[in-house]
Parts: sequence; C-alpha cells; structure tokens
Amino acid sequence: MARQGHLWNDGSLWRWRAPPADLMPVTVEALIERALREVSGTEALRDTLGAHAPLPHTADQTLLAAVVNLSPEALAGAQEELERQAVLLRGQLTHPLYSEVALKGLDPERTAGMARRAIAALEHVPQEMAALIDEARLDPPAAAALLIRAAKGAGNAAQHARLLGRAAQYASGAQQLHLMVQAVQGLRDGGAALGRAGLPAGPPAG
Repeated sequence: MARQGHLWNDGSLWRWRAPPADLMPVTVEALIERALREVSGTEALRDTLGAHAPLPHTADQTLLAAVVNLSPEALAGAQEELERQAVLLRGQLTHPLYSEVALKGLDPERTAGMARRAIAALEHVPQEMAALIDEARLDPPAAAALLIRAAKGAGNAAQHARLLGRAAQYASGAQQLHLMVQAVQGLRDGGAALGRAGLPAGPPAG
C-alpha cells in the first residue's frame, strides 16, 4: 500500500489515504499478487521468483541457477531487481505469503519443470527433496519411491511415519497397504514413546 501511495510515514506518524473503492483488492493475497505481477515483467524475473518460492531457505546460487535454468549472471541480475522491488531481502522472499502467492501465479507445467530440476539437484538431501514432490507432478511410482527414500533419512520416527504416509498416497495395491500399516505403526509407536517420556502425544483434549 505504501508503494501505491496510500500509506506513508511523515517521520512521526503513519498516515493513510484510502484508495478508490474500485481499486482496493479484497484480500492481502490479492495485494501481493498485484505487487508480484508488477515486478515480474520478464521471463527471467518470473522464473527467479518462482524458483525462490518452493525451495528451502538454504538453497544456494548454484541450486537456484539450475532450477531456474539461467546463467549465474542472469540469475544475479534478476535477484538484484527483485531486491530493489522489495520482493527479496538478503536473498530470501520477504514474507511466506509471497512464496504461496508466487507459486499460485506460475503456470503448472513451468512449476513442475522447476520442481523436477530441484529434485534432481537435491538428490543428496532427501528431506528437502520430499517437500517438492507434489509440485513436480511425477508419475505415482516415481513419487512413492522418492518419498520412501526420504523416509529412510528422516530425523525421527514421526517424520519417518509421515513420509511413509505420503508415499502411500502415490502407491497402489500391496505396496500401498504395506506403507499405510508402517505409517500407522510409526505414529503409534512415536506417540507411545512420548507418553513414556511424560510428554503429550497429541493436542490436549477439549
């Protein structure tokens, strides 16, 4: 709203000028969508913004360049422009909602392509790779296999069980049943372990 001239600080107080009724977006997401649309005038900017949205905050320039399919120089130029427009701050999106809105604004096929390239680049980091499976729109057997692999490297029993549960959604037949049973047993055993430690296994009743 400050960028559009409706909100400003005179040095001591915040001031507000109501925008015309027909120009006021009805949600915060609509405001962000408009702002992102205004700063994404080129394919390089759109793709750079789209690559930042699903990737973990730890993503380095090499991973981003591979995902967005740009040269390191072109990526740096696009990031510099997005920082100038206050969409990025120190290499990260300035707010989680920017990530959510940016993903919705991308063409599904373009999003899937970037997610697949990210998965290939994150092959050695199964937990981060697993977060991109849905966006990648992989064949169900391939998605199930990647999630099972990610579960093997899970940091705890609950995470392991949740990843197996996700894998079951992509599996079928006997494999699906086996994964579902493993996931339920993992969650049950994890809850029992918390109980033995004197910690709540779930949200308080009521």
